[in-house]
Amino acid sequence: MEIRKVPISLLNAAPYNPRKDLQPGDPEYQKIARSIEKYGCVEPIIWNEKTGNVIGGHQRLKVLAATGAVEVDVSVVQLSLEDEKALNLALNKISGQWDNEKLSAVLQDLSAGFDVEVTGFDQHEVDALVASFAESGHEYELPGSEPYINNFFDSGVQAKPKAEEPAATPAPEAPAQDAEMHPNAAPAPNEVQAVQPGGKKTVIVPNLSEQDATTLVDVLKDMGFAYRLEDAA
Repeated sequence: MEIRKVPISLLNAAPYNPRKDLQPGDPEYQKIARSIEKYGCVEPIIWNEKTGNVIGGHQRLKVLAATGAVEVDVSVVQLSLEDEKALNLALNKISGQWDNEKLSAVLQDLSAGFDVEVTGFDQHEVDALVASFAESGHEYELPGSEPYINNFFDSGVQAKPKAEEPAATPAPEAPAQDAEMHPNAAPAPNEVQAVQPGGKKTVIVPNLSEQDATTLVDVLKDMGFAYRLEDAA
């Protein structure tokens, strides 16, 4: 196997390729196009020199051709048609499994001011993934959605732990406007204390378990602030 620049005119789309043939305007086509526009074609197309057929990378080839590319980097293999077809299926079928917790965290990191769709995930998929991750005990708000703690210390942090399940007759929740910073407020159970230049401020987070409050502290620490959890004396 070797990497070589080959004229696009020599690369033939495999007529048996079982993947859907994307067209300009299709959401998946546009994702590929945006990724290539931003990063280039970093994954070479796989080409069987014996048959002239593309084995992997049909959609990337189509996008590159549409941009006017004359030559592309390809991974050249020498295979029989039978082995070529088997490799085509393997490339389309074999894939790793996501660690959803890590994937959700990475997408959350990218989502603030980043065009997340160049990753191949659209915003609906990101929202669904984060919602699914929340069911395991954590929940994070994406930028653009209603934040639980809005613009924490004007840092743009928009995050919340998943609230506890309400009791049969829950006490009335504090209104959303109460979830704000109060300078010099006395610490109450599971309030998050923050030490910043200029003094200590308290963020009131109602109906938060100790475990979830600790999770929130960890999230905010990741943003570069110094936080601690305090209970009432």
